[in-house]
Amino acid sequence: MVLDGLYMSLIGLAVVFMVLVFLLITINLLNYFDRKPSKKIIEVETTSTLNKSESNIENVVAAIALSLAMSEKTPQMNISNKNSGSSNWLSIGQQRLFRSREV
Repeated sequence: MVLDGLYMSLIGLAVVFMVLVFLLITINLLNYFDRKPSKKIIEVETTSTLNKSESNIENVVAAIALSLAMSEKTPQMNISNKNSGSSNWLSIGQQRLFRSREV
């Protein structure tokens, strides 16, 4: 009776792993057939030529943005993260620590 249960559980595990391996193989096959390597090569070539011409434009845009930011007369806001007292997380953690030390 116990051996029958062990056999059934082993068969069940074997079936599950076989299905998982089957799914792994089918997903890899679908990914293999879905690839288009010639398109990737073309994209790399076009982006390399565009990056050379756009680098000058990016420098000009950065210079304009810097000059506009420096010409503003309004002061910049300083964002500070001040601790506004103890947080709930901190106080609950301290309470748990004190309770764990009780004898």
